[in-house]
Amino acid sequence: MQMVLTVLANAIIGFIVGSCGISGFLLPMFYAALTDFEVGEYLALSYWAFILSGLMAMVGCKEGIQREKKTIWWLCGASAIGAIFGVKLNSFISPQDVKLILYVVVLLAGISIIVMGRKNKKAKEEKRSPLLDSRIFMFFFGLVTSTVCAIGGSAGPILVMPLLTVLGIEVHSAMAVGLLASLFVSVPAFAGYVRGVDLKSLTIYMIAIFISYGGCALLGRMFSSKVPSAPLKRAVGIFSVIIAIYMISTVLL
Repeated sequence: MQMVLTVLANAIIGFIVGSCGISGFLLPMFYAALTDFEVGEYLALSYWAFILSGLMAMVGCKEGIQREKKTIWWLCGASAIGAIFGVKLNSFISPQDVKLILYVVVLLAGISIIVMGRKNKKAKEEKRSPLLDSRIFMFFFGLVTSTVCAIGGSAGPILVMPLLTVLGIEVHSAMAVGLLASLFVSVPAFAGYVRGVDLKSLTIYMIAIFISYGGCALLGRMFSSKVPSAPLKRAVGIFSVIIAIYMISTVLL
């Protein structure tokens, strides 16, 4: 039954990620709430999926990355360091607290999706902050966001993207930067978490995720022009907020 649920969840979330670029953060939420995987196991599986979607999404983001090449590699380098640091911190935190951090990140992600949707409707150009051209700022920005994400199981774009747009980066460029940075979070995070689990027991799940998540992400990308992106993003945002509040209440009460 757990395999069936895993394949179904990865197929649905993979399709949404492929069609509109968001919702990957719901994967660790699913594992934490509805499976009996240990923390290290479900985080390793989550980052395995994030690596797949990150690689696929990067294909169409070269232009956005090129526009921010002055500081983006400082962000990415710091993201890799933060991911390693986050994995180390995770080992000192109880499984219950890891879940709480994950649920809070999902709550913030849901809120950011809703806020970004309203911002896009206004279509108002924001003044670009000089902080975006500061290597020092981008380094510490990547370090902090990736550390928080790696502890709870998020790849990073859902925190990085809205914060970058607030600072004045154009939305598509912010998404491109977030996707590139997510690879620098996901690869070291996956390597860190997979070292502490029985890889043999997860191999069959990794194959299933490669097929279901990867295949449906490609399918979603193929049909992205036909899928109503704005309503789908709004629905994901509202669902994320509701489910995160409920899960937080189960931990705290």
